[in-house]
Amino acid sequence: MERAPASKEPEQISLSQVLEEELRQVRSSRANRLEPAENRNDARGSLIGLAFSGGGIRSATFNLGILQGLAQLGLLRKFDYLSTVSGGGYIGSWLMAWMQHQKIGIGEVEKKLAPQAYKANDVGEPSEVRFLRNYSNYLTPRKGVLSADFWAFVASYLRNTLLNLTILLLLLLGLLLLPRAIVYIPHWLDRFDDAGSIHQREGRSAGLQSPGPSTCSSRYRFLFLQVYSAMVSTRSFATTYRRMGFPGG
Repeated sequence: MERAPASKEPEQISLSQVLEEELRQVRSSRANRLEPAENRNDARGSLIGLAFSGGGIRSATFNLGILQGLAQLGLLRKFDYLSTVSGGGYIGSWLMAWMQHQKIGIGEVEKKLAPQAYKANDVGEPSEVRFLRNYSNYLTPRKGVLSADFWAFVASYLRNTLLNLTILLLLLLGLLLLPRAIVYIPHWLDRFDDAGSIHQREGRSAGLQSPGPSTCSSRYRFLFLQVYSAMVSTRSFATTYRRMGFPGG
């Protein structure tokens, strides 16, 4: 009976190998999108990225202007990385889809995207940019009060607003109830003292030597009052320290 060959263990790849492969890919990309005079610095110490933050359609519109400005200055092709999130991801995916569908590089996109290549009201504006403008309402693609997209947007808006208001309301209520809780806790502990005293008297009348809960509750009340006094004293000391004008006060 033949023995099955032992399976080879997967080759371990170190972080330095990953970084070297990443730099090799960046150097290859720069050779394709940059002129020889622009590709003088080694990628190891000159990596640069472009990041688009979120913010819905406002972020996408603003980031489109950023892309056009970089294209006009001839800087768009010099970025090695593109990082996007939320509304920035909308414009970032649009840029990548343009390059992928047209099978063109970032250099050609830069020429078409530069504002000097067309006029704002001219029909010669790139169809990709015109498409982006026509479908900028990506949150509610289907227009109309009776459309499902509109009511989904309204429901999402009301849900998020109510959640935020609920959190703020609970926070404010907690702050308002904090002074009442500080005043109420000593009175609440006094009830244990009264109950403990009654329990002790009943125990003595029955011939039992039970300390009752009074001692325990008194200790807790004493500890609470000590902590509260320390907090008040610390606050008074800090106020006096600032009024006297000491450095750092």
